[in-house]
Amino acid sequence: METLFAKQDRMLANTSTAIVRKLMDEINWDARLISIQGPRGVGKTTLMKQYIKKNYPAYTREALYCSLDSVYFSSHSLLQLAETFCINGGKSLFLDEVHKYPNWSREIKEIYDTYPEIKIVFSGSSLLQLLNGDADLSRRCIPYIMQGLSFREFLLFYKKIKIPVCPLEELLKNPADLCHEVNKECLPVPNFKEYLKVGYYPFYMDNKRDYYTSVEQVVNMVLEVEMPELCRVDIGNVRKLKALMEVLSSNVPFTVDATKMAKIIGINRNTVVEYLYHLGRSKMLNLLFSDLTSVKKMQKPDKIYLENSNMLYV
Repeated sequence: METLFAKQDRMLANTSTAIVRKLMDEINWDARLISIQGPRGVGKTTLMKQYIKKNYPAYTREALYCSLDSVYFSSHSLLQLAETFCINGGKSLFLDEVHKYPNWSREIKEIYDTYPEIKIVFSGSSLLQLLNGDADLSRRCIPYIMQGLSFREFLLFYKKIKIPVCPLEELLKNPADLCHEVNKECLPVPNFKEYLKVGYYPFYMDNKRDYYTSVEQVVNMVLEVEMPELCRVDIGNVRKLKALMEVLSSNVPFTVDATKMAKIIGINRNTVVEYLYHLGRSKMLNLLFSDLTSVKKMQKPDKIYLENSNMLYV
């Protein structure tokens, strides 16, 4: 376990807390079991590291962050880790990439029931039914959804412009005054146009030149790794998934003709509808249904949008 703590110490030393996502203040960190779910690349890992750095002293041994795709877990179980952690005075476990670990939900449930003194925060792919795994965590777990950056967060992160939250009632009551205040701080329209191109993912500032390559890698990771692993998509159909994404991205908002799409990419209609369902769960797409009272897995959506505008430019 000391190797995990040593790795954590190095990671936290390089984790900045200068700017923190708004979700940090919305999570009830006192809860015993918390899940953070959201699209790949939106900052779930960074959020957990920042919380540890802000709330625990340096070189703490009361909190432990670890990614469950670590080599460590090829020869150690999560239950063994929790037992050792608890015996040595550990209080909070932060578990990342839980979908990379077999039987993750069963072991988390057992840790929850066996070690009531330990708080658990875990995150994973949007494709996971996080609260409906092999073990029922729904009665125990408080879920939170993490999206990409809002326009307000984009201005704060990348432009150092802080615009306070305005309730709708106040906006409707004093629109002219509020517009004047915002315009004193920035020009909203050109900044919003930039946000649509590069503002959704928080890793833009790390490497502006290769931002679109990084976004493409996020998409490829979902299509090439997570979809076959978590949704049992035939690995031979990954190229057809990419073809489907290309068709959709060039026709947004896309009015769905599942039969026509099936002919274009060379798979049957039901498979197209199933793939659309998985792409919606993975937060690659936003699927809109007109009849929200009877949405079924094999019912085709009425409109399809890419999950965020940055993908369109990729």
